[in-house]
Amino acid sequence: MEIDPRSLVKVFRTLEALHLSGPFLLQDPTAVSLPKLEVLRLNFVQYGSDESVRKLVSGSPSLHTLWIHRYHYDGMAVCTISSPVLKYLDYSHGMCYGNNFHDVSHFKLVIDAPALGYLTLVNFSCDEISLMQKLTSLREVRLQTSPFMPCLEGEVAVGLVKAFGSRAEFMKLSYETMEALFSCTTTTKLSATFERLTVLDVQVDCFGLGDLMELIDCCPVLEVLQVQMLECVDPNIWRNPSSVPKCLLSSLKQVVYLGFEYHMDETSMLGFTVKHALVLETVDIICKTFLHLSGTITSFRKMLMSRRVSPTCRIDIS
Repeated sequence: MEIDPRSLVKVFRTLEALHLSGPFLLQDPTAVSLPKLEVLRLNFVQYGSDESVRKLVSGSPSLHTLWIHRYHYDGMAVCTISSPVLKYLDYSHGMCYGNNFHDVSHFKLVIDAPALGYLTLVNFSCDEISLMQKLTSLREVRLQTSPFMPCLEGEVAVGLVKAFGSRAEFMKLSYETMEALFSCTTTTKLSATFERLTVLDVQVDCFGLGDLMELIDCCPVLEVLQVQMLECVDPNIWRNPSSVPKCLLSSLKQVVYLGFEYHMDETSMLGFTVKHALVLETVDIICKTFLHLSGTITSFRKMLMSRRVSPTCRIDIS
């Protein structure tokens, strides 16, 4: 079935929300005018060319929420999103399979949205990201990269984290993104400062706890750290950082740790944190199993309490 945006204009001039889901073919319009459209969802749609999305978005002057989920090959090589009022963008581009698995060089996402405040980006196809303007209004960003090409994604991930993390107040990084950030020797150092970032939410395994410390060292005003431990095999590779991240000494107030299993790397990381976080107020540890019923956890809590440098810090384990 084919959808021509020109026919939509005639029928839906007062339309405020539009959801198109495949297997539609979104043809190239000569002109689009959807003056009241505020919410647009494009779910696995086929596109006539690179102009389909650009003209549909630019012809919607009231659009504040855009949701685009794509197959890997959907007829569009360059996705251009240009809107002076867009505030919410959820963009996902699926990975390729089969003979085209490594053919990832020709996709590009162009964002020209100075009012953008909230961004969710799932970049499984290694799209090149181009920002036409500084995102000075950006508040929250959520990033997920390919789970199968960490080294290929390394430079992409570093570029994304630098571009968006330097402007956002909240940043969430998937396990795949964290792995990509530190997977290649060329990306072991971020060499960035995220001066506005106050909330960091990450997924890691035990091998990534050291990388996490390197990341928060780039966040001098971080107030909330949430860590989701996906898997821990107790590799016992934790080493205390050579210097204490600035946020531990001045701003970190809350730590939330999900999936705790009482492995040595976990206990060492948490012990280091409470020992140096001068203004820490709460540490919430949620166990993956029923460890909270054992005396071991009770002993661990006492150990953390004895190490805490902030006398008013509350430590809860559940």
